[in-house]
Order: sequence, then C-alpha cells, then structure tokens
Amino acid sequence: SGGDDKTVRLWDANQRSCIRTFYDHTGPVNDVTFHPDGLCVAACSSDNTIKIWDIRMNQLLQHYAAHQDAVNSISIHPSGDY
Repeated sequence: SGGDDKTVRLWDANQRSCIRTFYDHTGPVNDVTFHPDGLCVAACSSDNTIKIWDIRMNQLLQHYAAHQDAVNSISIHPSGDY
C-alpha cells in the first residue's frame, strides 16, 4: 500500500501486519504495483518520481525523476519488460 505518509508498505494478509516499509518518497504515494515475478514493487508519488524496490533485499533499485508534476498511476506490462 501507499499513502499520504510518503511510505510504501508491504503487508502479510494472513497475519494482517506490515512486514516491510520503504521510506524513499518525499511526497504522498499515489499508486503501487508489483512486478509480475513478485520480486519487485514499484510506486509513484506526488514528489514527481517513480521508484522500484527489490523486496528480497529491501533495497531501492531504480529512481526515475523524469516528470514535472505528480505521477498518479503506474502499471507494469504482464511480461515484466515495460
């Protein structure tokens, strides 16, 4: 999930608890999606960026600051290539 607290959170649905939190965005997080292989999560934010994390290593992999305004939605092609 993502929200106004500028974080991306991964949840264990069975335990109903947060298992990982990413703090790299500096603005509210507008959308979050998983890579089809389930190993990465991507999020976009009102800070005008897109960020991608490796959830196994708990590490930021990519940071894209190519927008001049808030990024409101994100999707990854089912092939994982786009």
